[in-house]
Amino acid sequence: MNEALEGVEGFRVRQKLQIFEQFCYVCEKQNEYYVGGLPQGFRDGDQLRDEQFQDLKSEEILHLQEHSTCCCRVCCGNAREFTMDAFPSMNNYNHSMFQFFRPFHCCFCCQEIFIRQGDEELGHVECDCRCFRACCCGEFFFRVKQGDQTLGWIKHIEPCCCNCCTNCCAPSCLNEQWVDEILSPNEDEVVGFLRDHYPGLGMRCLADSDNYTLTFPANSTNEQKAIWLGGLMLIDFVFFEKEADQDGNSG
Repeated sequence: MNEALEGVEGFRVRQKLQIFEQFCYVCEKQNEYYVGGLPQGFRDGDQLRDEQFQDLKSEEILHLQEHSTCCCRVCCGNAREFTMDAFPSMNNYNHSMFQFFRPFHCCFCCQEIFIRQGDEELGHVECDCRCFRACCCGEFFFRVKQGDQTLGWIKHIEPCCCNCCTNCCAPSCLNEQWVDEILSPNEDEVVGFLRDHYPGLGMRCLADSDNYTLTFPANSTNEQKAIWLGGLMLIDFVFFEKEADQDGNSG
């Protein structure tokens, strides 16, 4: 893990396109993701072109591979239980550097994901139930933890009138980035962002695969970077995979 994540200040993440399942819902495949560092000269807020995510196939520092049963994928959709291994690359499946485990919870329960390295638990990301903020403000808070220490929060923002329709029509040609905030442990400072980038009209018409960038707090250790990446995976499954499944496609 140390060699792969050393010096990384943020992630680019691209979901692998699964062509066949776009036309056959019951052929839902296990998700895969290419993960790389941010491009040179990247400034938080820059809109990256789809080509800059396609380059991850040759520039990836991690390859994430989901493991789940066909029954779970078809019957449970985005709520499914899975494990996900982080490999050094898509051509090297001999050594998993760390692993995500997401247990099944129904939609009425708080969602969570565990980050593990072998038998050791590195961290845990869990939804903090705030019914008023979720129902009235469209804001969902996810606590990012390493042991008993809170590293920060991911604030996912759904469009609604109370937040001036933040993220309305995103990601699309009308609003190219969906933006979630990374907050300090006390929630009094924005220390990073999770962004879903619009891949362009052609790619969006073809599939619902996502392009993400994630900037996390400065001075994060390599283990903490893996935990923040686990938070991104949880957000992807809870919110963005759901939208695709409702259309009969993969997210």
